[in-house]
Amino acid sequence: MSRVPKHVAIIPDGNRRWSRAHGVPSARGYDRGAERFRDIIRSAFQTSGLTHLTIWAASESNLTARGPHEVRTLRTLVHRELQVLRESPDLARYGIRVRIIGRAAELLKDSTITERVHELMAHTAANKKRNLTVLLGYDGRTEMIEAIRSMGRDAAHATASSLHAALWTRDLPPVDLVIRTGGEPHWSAGFLMWLTAESQFIFPETLWPDFDGAAFKAALAEYAARGRRFGA
Repeated sequence: MSRVPKHVAIIPDGNRRWSRAHGVPSARGYDRGAERFRDIIRSAFQTSGLTHLTIWAASESNLTARGPHEVRTLRTLVHRELQVLRESPDLARYGIRVRIIGRAAELLKDSTITERVHELMAHTAANKKRNLTVLLGYDGRTEMIEAIRSMGRDAAHATASSLHAALWTRDLPPVDLVIRTGGEPHWSAGFLMWLTAESQFIFPETLWPDFDGAAFKAALAEYAARGRRFGA
């Protein structure tokens, strides 16, 4: 490909729809989705020029508005996948620095999540080649509100650069490509609203548990075939 996005952000939609379509409990869809998460990390960082991957693993509403049984399933999944990611050989192989952003520990009232997040980020802090950001208990509207609050009186004189510096995601570059799986072209909860101001969007029909490396490469190829005008 002649054009490769530097920063790809993914909204992995369709776990529950996949479960219903296959007649299995929703937990199986989440498990299958977690497997895809690992596959896509590998596929992304095997792509020369792609240095940042951001995946929205759970929104605030995922962790608060679902039924008690499903929330317990998600809590178990969060614990497991943080540990799986911590032990992944891909982190060292591709030089991946991991950031976890969001309010999962607060929303789930689980201090162990905080400990595992800190351990994982410390474990990868020296890695410099690639950057993986996992949004966990994240809502873009909350991020923006917290950024404005943190500026205090300075908010009255905010500039683009000062507001960006107050964001949770301030260390990330603008998103070049957003992929939302599941075939429903819509946005959710102000997802990375600041960083996606000039992004390209792709909405593949494939549900997230079936979104493999080949599907990811197809999305990159579609991006490469497009021309970006940045409003011109």
